Amino acid sequence: MEQAIQMPAAFIAVKKRQTAERQIPDFEPVATDVAKPAPIGSPAIEGIGAVQVQELAQAFQDNAVVGIKQSNFISATVPIQSPVDTSKTTRQGWENASIGSTELSDKTFDFESQPSSAPPSEARTSPPPANADSIARSRDNKDTSDYQTTVAVPSPQAAMSLVAASSRTASVQSSTWQPSLKVASVSSLTPSMPPVPDAYDQYGFRKRSAQVSEAEYNKWYPEYSRYQKQREAKWLELIKDYGLSLGPDGVPLRFPPRSEKLRRYIRKGIPPSWRGAAWFWYAKGPEKLNAHPGLYARLCEETKDLKNNDTEHIERDLHRTFPDNRFFRSAIPGIDSEKIMALRRVLTCFAIYQPKIGYCQSLNFIGANLLLFMDEERAFWMMVLITSNYLQGLHEVDLEQVNITQGILMVAVRDRLPKVWNALSGDQQVQDNFISQLPPISLCTASWFMSMFVCVLPIETTLRVWDVFFFEGPKILYRISLAIMKLAEPQILRLSDDMEAFQAVQTFPRKLLDPTSLFYLCFKRSNGVGHLSDSEIAVLHQFVANRRREAKTGTPKSSDRDEYARFRPRQRLRSHLRLY
Repeated sequence: MEQAIQMPAAFIAVKKRQTAERQIPDFEPVATDVAKPAPIGSPAIEGIGAVQVQELAQAFQDNAVVGIKQSNFISATVPIQSPVDTSKTTRQGWENASIGSTELSDKTFDFESQPSSAPPSEARTSPPPANADSIARSRDNKDTSDYQTTVAVPSPQAAMSLVAASSRTASVQSSTWQPSLKVASVSSLTPSMPPVPDAYDQYGFRKRSAQVSEAEYNKWYPEYSRYQKQREAKWLELIKDYGLSLGPDGVPLRFPPRSEKLRRYIRKGIPPSWRGAAWFWYAKGPEKLNAHPGLYARLCEETKDLKNNDTEHIERDLHRTFPDNRFFRSAIPGIDSEKIMALRRVLTCFAIYQPKIGYCQSLNFIGANLLLFMDEERAFWMMVLITSNYLQGLHEVDLEQVNITQGILMVAVRDRLPKVWNALSGDQQVQDNFISQLPPISLCTASWFMSMFVCVLPIETTLRVWDVFFFEGPKILYRISLAIMKLAEPQILRLSDDMEAFQAVQTFPRKLLDPTSLFYLCFKRSNGVGHLSDSEIAVLHQFVANRRREAKTGTPKSSDRDEYARFRPRQRLRSHLRLY
């Protein structure tokens, strides 16, 4: 099984300048602001040096066409002929995968990037996503990349004014915190472009993916958009009932306290323009931010020239992150988009702040998804909270916590979906020791947890999972995983080949464009898979961790199957503790 998807190159056509004296009407005058510090989330273009401006001016004069470097995707083939000894799995193996890789051994995890969909920045210091479509429509043309980072120079004379300005200041790299040359306004540099075609969704992602056609998306979205508007009206009433107010950007300054009613509202979806603020609020981000004022800015300054193993891996993965999203694609080769530069700073600062974790694949997808909804300082603290409070130990170097979570999931699948388990569990050896030797399907489901379903589910479905995740905790990852398996059960049972069944589990989630059916199955009382509670997960965590520890330290006295048969009645006695 090999899958490789390529994104077509995008090109920016530049109008030919008629004469040196004549202004091109489609371009506005260039405005510059030298040596002004930029706040976090500033839309200004960073790090434009004199040489780059000269080259740009010459390109415009010669009617050059600036090409967008074609982006690659990771493809992976997972052999499942033999049991996977995940006790020997290390994160180093995971990170050794490279673009275009065609093999993924039993000691290696990797992500297979797929065209997906995801949201524009919703930082409290920048316009809300509600305006993103109108901004994009005025700036984009066909497959043209994100014009928020496109430098458009109307004439060589105007470009030389930038050269003169930059010569009076020290040039800086595009990744530094405060560039020496700032362009005051992105809109002042952006040519008037025809409206954006309908190829992108409200979050900046392509509507078309490997599993969902653009026609299917366009058929689904109008009705779902009406649903979102209805839910937003309900949320506005809820905010009003609690006596809370909206900020200047239309986002609540505070959110209601936890309650059963609020839980129902969140399970039905948070309004897109409120998501970043709501996630930050319910993850207790304000407390973390207020406890460490200015820390992120200091980390950015300290790490701006840092070069080590983590930064090397970060640079390798930056341009693999959301290559089908307009906000992460570079309009000009060699000049990173604003989101890419922000992601670089967030990941580098996180690697220094959390040395036990450093950097590993999947953190780039989590960080990028956060940056679509909040400024980079808040995104940094959210990553700290996710890895410290929600998914503790999951991204550490030995990946043992990943194996434990997969052991819990395999136990749940075995108990609740026995037919699916028989189709996916592999040979008899794996069935006897399904905890210490996880079945091959865990190579697929591990990425569901480590990336929090980013690039696994379509973007709207992923965001609905995140809404619940930050309010209810990590149990939603188990529940959604079981619901996916349940929905895919008819397809899995029709297949007789192990590889085909593996591929079905890998590709099926990407077809779940509409979150409604998945969430209905996940939360309805009689859903066929039950409802894992926090207390049940905690008990299973202890059992799985002990079994894996025994397997590492010596030969267990009995198989995982026999030991679990003795453990299961004790687990059922605790079922009354379940909190639905």
